[in-house]
Amino acid sequence: MTQQYIDKYLVLEKLGNGAKSTIWKVRDPGSQEIYTLKRVVKESEEDNRFFNQAENEYEVSCKVSHPYLRKSFEIVKIRKWHKTQELLLLM
Repeated sequence: MTQQYIDKYLVLEKLGNGAKSTIWKVRDPGSQEIYTLKRVVKESEEDNRFFNQAENEYEVSCKVSHPYLRKSFEIVKIRKWHKTQELLLLM
């Protein structure tokens, strides 16, 4: 069985999907830390709102520090032809 990667992260399992995003349990091969990765893929211009939501989610969660709230660590924009086609939010 071949291993699947999203960007540099090893996919361990799919956790769910909805609102144009898929949530994955992933491992960072460098640190061996396990994270949750939200992947938003743009299929049409209307999907820009889902990118905006994920970017806002990242901005807010970076400012909050509480043991019961999710923390975001990184946001990655994958571009093709100078336009963002995918957005990855590492949590």
